Amino acid sequence: HIDSVIASLDDSNLVNSFRSILNVNVIRGKKLVVRYILKYQTQNDRPMTYAAFSSMLNAELAEFGEILTQEATVRFIDGYREKDNRKAMTMITFLAECFNYDTIHEIVVLQLLHILLENLEDMSLGIVIQLLRICGKKLLEVSKTAHNMVFEKLRELLQSGTTSKPIAQSLESLFDLRRSNYHEIQWMGRNLPEPLGTNMHTFMIDGEDLRMHSKLLGTFEFDPNFLETEKDYEDWKNSILSKFHLDQ
Repeated sequence: HIDSVIASLDDSNLVNSFRSILNVNVIRGKKLVVRYILKYQTQNDRPMTYAAFSSMLNAELAEFGEILTQEATVRFIDGYREKDNRKAMTMITFLAECFNYDTIHEIVVLQLLHILLENLEDMSLGIVIQLLRICGKKLLEVSKTAHNMVFEKLRELLQSGTTSKPIAQSLESLFDLRRSNYHEIQWMGRNLPEPLGTNMHTFMIDGEDLRMHSKLLGTFEFDPNFLETEKDYEDWKNSILSKFHLDQ
């Protein structure tokens, strides 16, 4: 059921998908939800859709957002180190949108920028440019000094004339976007039902999180109190559906 809900997710069915996925115990299955969100993001690269859906779950289940943040970050770093551009790019665009939806803290974004700007080559710069196109506006709002420092480094690089022509053109386009105060950037938050878009939990990561992350998403975990847990879950689910008037 989790697979089918995430597989059919699009911008038009966010609320219905949120209601549908609650038909299974997402507290028990939170790792599976993370697994399928990241799977389909890698396949489809629709970060705004998956980040919006993730923010809805994160608002009610903080443990989900924590696992999602750690796993997506590790997958990005793995893809970047393996020179797997698609894996790295689809994870960075997703993380950028999660930052826009307050699922991850700006410190995570700054950590990722630090990693990328340590090695100035076409792949890393292309990722930086895409990251800033998506969440530069948000970064400017919450951490103006850090935002401006990143752009100053990019300006110095552009003026040095050492980048490839495609990267130089992308940097010029990024600076144009910044000068327009990111006018072109659209945010889907307006599509989230109230108060689903307001009760957010925001996560940071550290080196220990990255070393200890589990790739065994969805591994069976025995629950000796299965029936009691299921009863508690039904109560939790019904309270959410009632609170957001989704039980009608």
